[in-house]
Amino acid sequence: MNEKKRIFFGGTGFFSFGLILGGYLLEIPLIAIGSLFLAVSLIGLVACRKTRKQFFQNNSFSNLSKLCEEQVSGMYCLFIETMPLHYYQEVLQCSVMEKYLHAAHKKLCSYFGEENVRRLSVNQFVVLKDFNFDKITDYAYRDRFLEKITNSISLELSVLIPSSERERMMVNNLVVGAAASGLRYQVRNADELIELAFFTMKCAQKQNRRYLVSDEKIRATKLNNDECREGFLQKDWIQEFNPFFQPIIDSETFRVVGFESMARWQLGGMRILEAKVFKDLAEDMDYMHIIDLAIIKKSFQMAEKLHLENVVPQRFLIVINISESSIHTLPASQLKSLAKEYGLDPSDIELDIKDSALSNPMLAINIQEFRKQGFRIALDVFDKEAFDLNAMFLNHFDTMKLNYSLYSDTYTEQGFFGSKIYSALVALSSSLSIKPLAKGIENKVQMHAAKNHGVSYLQGNYFSSPVSQYYFEIFVKKYQDGLFLEAYSLA
Repeated sequence: MNEKKRIFFGGTGFFSFGLILGGYLLEIPLIAIGSLFLAVSLIGLVACRKTRKQFFQNNSFSNLSKLCEEQVSGMYCLFIETMPLHYYQEVLQCSVMEKYLHAAHKKLCSYFGEENVRRLSVNQFVVLKDFNFDKITDYAYRDRFLEKITNSISLELSVLIPSSERERMMVNNLVVGAAASGLRYQVRNADELIELAFFTMKCAQKQNRRYLVSDEKIRATKLNNDECREGFLQKDWIQEFNPFFQPIIDSETFRVVGFESMARWQLGGMRILEAKVFKDLAEDMDYMHIIDLAIIKKSFQMAEKLHLENVVPQRFLIVINISESSIHTLPASQLKSLAKEYGLDPSDIELDIKDSALSNPMLAINIQEFRKQGFRIALDVFDKEAFDLNAMFLNHFDTMKLNYSLYSDTYTEQGFFGSKIYSALVALSSSLSIKPLAKGIENKVQMHAAKNHGVSYLQGNYFSSPVSQYYFEIFVKKYQDGLFLEAYSLA
C-alpha cells in the first residue's frame, strides 16, 4: 500500500466498520479485536468477475489503483486494520495479539474465499469481492446479503478473543459508515471507494453515532474535503483566509456594541467556505493555528479602523473564535502584545472556545492564563446538542452564550416549557456575574423572548448574517445610533 494510503488509514482508535451500501444500513453490534478497523464498501450494479480473478492472480495490490470505475462498480470491499501492536503491550503480549490476527485472517479467508483476501501488513487486511450480478438490483436481496455478511463476520471474529481477554482489553463498539457513489461525488476507482467508506465512518465517530449512511450531504462534504486538501497545497493559500463579521447588539439600545469574527476561506478566489468545512482537515494538517493567527490579526486591524473612524463606542467587544491547537501554541502574552499593537485593550477581547477544549483540564490551565492577561472568555456550551457541566467547573467565564434558535415561533410564552429553561439559565448567569448573550436570533419572536428573559446582548441573522469587512463597515456606519426595528414596540 502506498504511503498516502498508509497515512490516511493509520491511527484510528475505534473498531470501525464502514459500509458503502447505496443508502441501506444494518445496525449490527460487533465486538472488536483490540481496535480492529473495518471499512466495508459496496457500489454499483455491474459484476466484473474476470477482472477480479485476474487482479488476485497477480498476487499484488499495486494494481488496485488501476481498477477503473466500471471495474469496481460491481464489487464490495473490506479494509481491515488494527492499531499497531505496541498499543497493546501493556495488556497482551505481541505474540498473543499476533495469534488472534492470524486466526482472524484464516476466518476471513474461510468466509470470503482465500482468493478474495489479502493481508497487507501485520495489522492490515483487504477483502475485495463482487456481487451476484443476477440479483444485484434486488434491494431486498442486497439487504439480506449484507446482513448475512455482517452477522457472520461479527460472530467469526468475536469468538477469537476469550472472554477473559475481552475484559482486559478496551473493546469499543462498532462504528458503521454506510455510503455509495452519488451524483456529485462519483467513485472512480477502488481507492476512492475505500476512502468514501472511511470518511463516512469518521463522520459517524465525530457525531458519536454507531453508524451513518452516506447521503448527498456527506458526499458533498467529502468533495469539499478533497478540494480543501488541494487548496492547502497551493502557494500562499493563507492569503485566501479572511474574517467575516457578525454584529453583537445591545439588548436595550439596539446599538452595535461588538462583533464576532468568523474565519472564511475564499477557496480559489471563488467559493467562500465556512470554518466547519475546512476546520478538521486544517487541524489534521497542523494549519489551524496559522489560520487563527491570520484571522486574529485581520480582526484587530478591522477594530482599529472602526475606532479611528469613531463609528463604534470606546468599549467595543471583539469576539474571536480560537481553536484548540491555538490554545496550545499561542501564548497569552503574545496575544496581549498583538492587541496593544493595534491599540486594543485585552478586556475588550473575548475568546470563544468550543466545549471540547473547555472540558480538558490541561487546556483549562492555558485558558485561565488568557484570563489572567485580561482577556474575556465565553462559555458557549448551551447549544443544540450539549450541556457541558464539566466546562463550567473547570473555568471562569465572562459571557454565557445561549442558543435561541431552539426557541420556535410556533410556541407561546405560556405553552413553551423551554422559556422557563432559558429564564433559569439567564438567572444562573446573573448569579455567577456572567453576561448572558442570546445567539441564533432568527426572528422577532426569538428576539422578544430573549429581551424578556433579561439577556445583555443579542446576536443572529435577524440583525445580520456574517459579512465581509466592506459590508460590515457599511452596516456599522448606518446603525451607529441603533437599529430601528419593529421590536421597539415589544420592549
